[in-house]
Amino acid sequence: MALDALRNYVQLASGLTDLTLQRAKQAAQAVTDQAEPLKALSPDLAKKLTTDLATELFATSKNNRDLLIAVVRSEVERMLDRLGVATQDDLEAVDSRLRRLDSRIDELQSAAATPAKKATKRAPAKKSTAKRAPAKKAAVPSAPDAQADE
Repeated sequence: MALDALRNYVQLASGLTDLTLQRAKQAAQAVTDQAEPLKALSPDLAKKLTTDLATELFATSKNNRDLLIAVVRSEVERMLDRLGVATQDDLEAVDSRLRRLDSRIDELQSAAATPAKKATKRAPAKKSTAKRAPAKKAAVPSAPDAQADE
């Protein structure tokens, strides 16, 4: 029975399970219940020991769980780097650059459209290179008619 209580305590302290304060108190109580001589000497001391043990178990379990999570996260990140998988930071950087490029393209398109509007004003007409037919000369009165009038 004492070995089971101690084994349970160690399992909870390892941080592999999500430990509540209530569960830590129960485990600490199971361990201190095994110390019958301590209870006989001082019940208040046994109660304080149980409380201290539960608090320590809870804190140790949380710290160990946090460390375990950090180790797993580190290993996953290392494997993702090895595989060449993009991280969230990589994707955010690409997204930010894409937004800047889109903005720059919009600026350039706007700048290119502005001179084109000015060019739509009437330009001088081009001279035609097609040959025109020679103009007909107006009829000039002949000289004999001019003399007849005299």
